[in-house]
Amino acid sequence: MREEGRISPGQFSVLLASLLIGTSTLLMPLGPAGRDAWISLIVATILGLGALKLWLALSLRLPGQTLVGTARHLLGRWLGSLVSLGYLWFFLHLTSLVIRNIGELYVTAIMPATPILVFAIVLVGLCAWTLSYGIEVLARCAQILLPWLVVTIMTLDFLAIITPNLAHPEQLQPILESGWLPVLRGGWASFAFPFGEAILLGMVFPLVNRLPQTARTSIWALGLIGALLTLTQIRNIVVLGPAEARRSVFTTYLVVREINLADFVQRLDALVIFVWTFGTYLKATLGYYALALGTAELLNLRDYRPLLVPLGIIIVSLSILVYDNIIHMLTFAFTEWPVYAPIFEVLIPALMLVVAAARGIGSKPAKDNR
Repeated sequence: MREEGRISPGQFSVLLASLLIGTSTLLMPLGPAGRDAWISLIVATILGLGALKLWLALSLRLPGQTLVGTARHLLGRWLGSLVSLGYLWFFLHLTSLVIRNIGELYVTAIMPATPILVFAIVLVGLCAWTLSYGIEVLARCAQILLPWLVVTIMTLDFLAIITPNLAHPEQLQPILESGWLPVLRGGWASFAFPFGEAILLGMVFPLVNRLPQTARTSIWALGLIGALLTLTQIRNIVVLGPAEARRSVFTTYLVVREINLADFVQRLDALVIFVWTFGTYLKATLGYYALALGTAELLNLRDYRPLLVPLGIIIVSLSILVYDNIIHMLTFAFTEWPVYAPIFEVLIPALMLVVAAARGIGSKPAKDNR
């Protein structure tokens, strides 16, 4: 058995929320929507809810199958294996990007004299150590860390708003200055990152012990994180203004550095680093897990754990090679990723659901897979 652990619907929803927080507060561009970027996040949340329902519908038609197993079952041995290889590449690429994102933060804003390779090795090593204990330990880590991440983000938002002369709500106006088209373009980009990246959890669906009951809790989790990210984007705009927020790389870091209440509550940079470090750790570990479990399934191995070290070496290497510099990172994330990622996030799952419906697979209600 590649994974003997099981998680509850609540733990699945916690993993979903942790993945969405991940690096989303680290990189919060305004994109084409400018000062209306917060509306784009609302659009992205709605798209994310639709994608979540798509993934759940596909999984309920083939209960007990991972995304890799679903592709091979529906599309046949050869085409299904090819699609599965595509997903393994996507998991590898996404995990490497997440590792590089947090590494860029550390070498840019915190420890510029330390090679980025050091941060990549430490974080990947921590992820591998967690995965050696299985999905249940990862879910419990998320249950412990997620409340702290959410409370910290909400606290920083509140402190930024109440700091005297820091927030200027008028910078949100005029609303829809350039119409709906830039907002919709920004919404699609914000869907691709971070909401669509929850396709990683397609590898976790078979491990949920009451999958039919997962829909309600996971929809609530996605909606609440979408609201939290929207409020954070509003905070960034009213504090920095659209022009400065567009130029900034790590927008939230700049905002938090400006918080100063009576020369007492200030220098809260450490809280930002806390959120980004542990949010990135949870997201990278989920990507790493999806990659290892999918590779073991495709190679018909009994256990994914022997793959952790070799895959970890590949992740670290790719995280260093994937970008030339931080400008390249931002350009790729906000121009190329919204075109490339939705192929795996939406297009292929939708096609597989059509194939399953056409073949009458899973037309009867799925049984509880306790």
